[in-house]
Amino acid sequence: MHLVRIDAVSLDEGEAAVDLGQEPGDLVVLSFTDSDLAAVGQAHAGEPGLPSLRLAKLARLRHPLSVDLYVERVVARARVVVIRCLGGLDYWRYGIERCAEAARAHGVVLAVLPGDDRPDPRLAAFSTDPDLAGQLDAYFRAGGLDNLRRMLRRLAIRLGADGPVEPPVPLPRGFPWCPGCGVLPLEAALAAAGTAVPLAGARRAAEPVALLLIYRSAVLGGDTGPFVALIAALRARGIGVLPMAVSSLKEPQAAAAVAAAVRARRPDLVIAATAFSAREDEAGFVLAGGRGPRRARLGLCQGLRAAGSGGPDPRGPGRAVRCGDRGRARR
Repeated sequence: MHLVRIDAVSLDEGEAAVDLGQEPGDLVVLSFTDSDLAAVGQAHAGEPGLPSLRLAKLARLRHPLSVDLYVERVVARARVVVIRCLGGLDYWRYGIERCAEAARAHGVVLAVLPGDDRPDPRLAAFSTDPDLAGQLDAYFRAGGLDNLRRMLRRLAIRLGADGPVEPPVPLPRGFPWCPGCGVLPLEAALAAAGTAVPLAGARRAAEPVALLLIYRSAVLGGDTGPFVALIAALRARGIGVLPMAVSSLKEPQAAAAVAAAVRARRPDLVIAATAFSAREDEAGFVLAGGRGPRRARLGLCQGLRAAGSGGPDPRGPGRAVRCGDRGRARR
């Protein structure tokens, strides 16, 4: 499942043909996004007895020679190939056309799916089994490792394995989350947030509690390593953590989930790892103070914005994060 560059042959100054050097496998999943590939790989690793799996990033297969090599060595020898093409057909037209040709010639099941939640008839037209492609798309849309495990088991059944087909279980737009145990009811999440493990000593009640806002897509894609480390570091210092995964604080369902958590337990600190979720100065912003029925009454607390290590905070250094009517903290 590793992407290994074996050799590169330059045909012009702008492109290079790359051989990924993969051996054939029963299942092949191709996507532009690292989160798709990481999540599928993680789901496969946690489910013994599944058919063999190969993963590749479409961005590595831009050059026509790269596509031809991969189709000949991997796609044509697979049993099922799933392509999730973010951006539509024109972003990887040659590759999809070549995969479709190989699928027809070698009896490979091919499912070509959109990379987002919008149906794409142009992509769907290349699938050899439209019904199966629709089912696989539903698993991806539902998201999360559990749904991807259900998807991989569905593919194993298609290839002859025994067992029931489990439909996807969509996750809410906002929910409390726990590393290692996934989605939690609010009551259980609040109970977990109320304890901490200091650097020295036994578990004790945590006096301060931090509300950690992360993107739902990070949880669904299994890209939660930095947040797991942050939660562990806070708890080791006697700070309880209530992680909340949200699609966007502008979405009513996600905002309502955060508001319910805030009403149940007012946090002492808000750490937002969600950029561009909502404007802090908007009326009705879920983390603003106030008395409106749709606004969580945080009052005064401290707020921090967490930026990933891949680059600076896109809103710029020193951006104020509103937390209550008068409480402000700077990054």
